[in-house]
Amino acid sequence: MEITQTIVMTLGSDHGEINAAISWLADQVTFSNLAAPDSEPFNKFHVRLALDEAMLNAVEHGCRAVPLAKIRVVARYSAHMLEFSIEDPGPGFVTEDLRMEDGRSVEHLMVRGAKNGKGWGLAIIRSLTHGLYWNARGNRVTMLFIR
Repeated sequence: MEITQTIVMTLGSDHGEINAAISWLADQVTFSNLAAPDSEPFNKFHVRLALDEAMLNAVEHGCRAVPLAKIRVVARYSAHMLEFSIEDPGPGFVTEDLRMEDGRSVEHLMVRGAKNGKGWGLAIIRSLTHGLYWNARGNRVTMLFIR
């Protein structure tokens, strides 16, 4: 797998700046799709929605208590894979509570989110991607899209 483009961004917690970055990163999917015209294209809507959930979670949860907080985004594009890592300076989430090995786990997370009015962003991301991973601290998520 040859990485054709790597993008590293450091963003403030301003929603306008975040939305502009999400739009720009999602637009880069078009170039990845052009790189492999004989393959199934990456779904730009799914990429954009997953980025939106992950980056807004980082701002709302990870940057809330940190003055002038920044989030770090690393995007890697290739003809057959997209990888996005979003990291915030916050304390992270309790990763043991978020086991999502199968569809039932994801469904449980979404039901819990519906009851609490929050907490289903990771379940949404999981349903849109081919892989969702996080670090032990819970302040960085990595999303994979594979052709």
